[in-house]
Amino acid sequence: HSIAYGPVPENRTFYAFALCNTSGDFASFTGVRRLAATLDIATVPILFEGCFSSVDEIRDFIEQSHAEPSVLDGNREGIVLRTTAGFSYSEFADNVCKSVRANHVQTDRRWRQIWKPCPILRPETPQGPT
Repeated sequence: HSIAYGPVPENRTFYAFALCNTSGDFASFTGVRRLAATLDIATVPILFEGCFSSVDEIRDFIEQSHAEPSVLDGNREGIVLRTTAGFSYSEFADNVCKSVRANHVQTDRRWRQIWKPCPILRPETPQGPT
């Protein structure tokens, strides 16, 4: 990938945005938030919650969002738009849209050989009596 990440807290290495059951049904975003909170999993940062009135408004939002820094620090890799309602697997393409910033991937085919994971910040374990 083209972004070098600084140390990431261990409990912030995964962000949920969707939840699918074995039948292929995706939960509403309220359902995703509820389960994530129960399991102490972070959900993706919400950049906008509401309705767009036109395709041009969506394009403007995406363009503006790519120009802003990530709320997670550093450059924003991309954004995902999804409906808040639940939907079936067959309806995925009608309910989810992903946009990745221009020049996000700036590596060649050797990226797997030069890829380095970001450092994980693990919570310190409490020291018992010595």
